[in-house]
Amino acid sequence: MKSTEIEEVGKCMRMLLMTEAFDAFGVSEVTIIHGISYVIDGHLKKQSQGEGESYDSGAKGNADAPSVASYGKVRSLCYEMMKGKELPEYFKFTLLCPKEMLSRLMEESGSVLEETDVASLSLTFTYKDGRLSVMSGTAFRIFTTDRTLENAWDEKVNRMMQQALA
Repeated sequence: MKSTEIEEVGKCMRMLLMTEAFDAFGVSEVTIIHGISYVIDGHLKKQSQGEGESYDSGAKGNADAPSVASYGKVRSLCYEMMKGKELPEYFKFTLLCPKEMLSRLMEESGSVLEETDVASLSLTFTYKDGRLSVMSGTAFRIFTTDRTLENAWDEKVNRMMQQALA
């Protein structure tokens, strides 16, 4: 887990809300306080899971793995809640790494873990008290002392943010 403060708040918010940069990610939860509080729970109910609406967590073989909406499906809604001249008082976006990126990252890092061992790789944007930070996170379904994947995810998030804000 690594947290980094983002200096270019406006540029990062444009990337998050106005580009497809994170559309393939799953959305676990979004909280926005902008005069009124909004909370989007990205977890889909079984009866509402339609074709192409959910993000693939990569948790194959795990019937208990939650299905969540892709960020691309809720991005425009988030933009509508936040647009205006004033920044919101607070927001927090918790996004989940796409399956394809997880598979590639595991292969490139040489991790000995199986994809089913990984509950999630998360990316959390938090804006509070005029400061924006991005934090990478990992959650495993098993106990492991191997930090190969965790370190690779931290580095991947750092590279993504540097490229996006360059």
